[in-house]
Amino acid sequence: MGIPQPVAATILPLSYVFNRDGAVLYTALVVGYLMDVYHIAWSWQLAVTIVVLAVLMIDGAASVPSGAVVAITVILSAVGLPIEAITLILGVDAFFDMGRTALNVYSSTGAVALGMRFTGDRSSASGESMPRDAEVIAGPGADSVRVSGSLTSGAVGWRQ
Repeated sequence: MGIPQPVAATILPLSYVFNRDGAVLYTALVVGYLMDVYHIAWSWQLAVTIVVLAVLMIDGAASVPSGAVVAITVILSAVGLPIEAITLILGVDAFFDMGRTALNVYSSTGAVALGMRFTGDRSSASGESMPRDAEVIAGPGADSVRVSGSLTSGAVGWRQ
């Protein structure tokens, strides 16, 4: 069973746009941490600069693996920190990146399942009826999203 292409084509891009919040928060927190390490005093202007740059930079870096590192590097140079400060977080960034990616995938597939539930569309791309307790499993580059299992279990994830 699959989710119809029009539903997936509408909801997945929207969820991509709204899933940037975790990366923006992570970027701002890392820059804040590095500012504390280098004993740079905080000000409202500096905080606003960090948040605005984080929102703008993550928009372009969201589709790049470990793109937050590039965004953090740009923000570090904008607030007067040495770019070499990024090396303090590179060892753990890969783990945080995996967590952010997993959370984004989970929320995107959950958004598709909720969209199907709210629209009342229970038909799949193959014409079969979608069960009310469906789990969404999306594959990268797929033409449709396969649905199976139960949402009550809370297990939503990627399958190729």
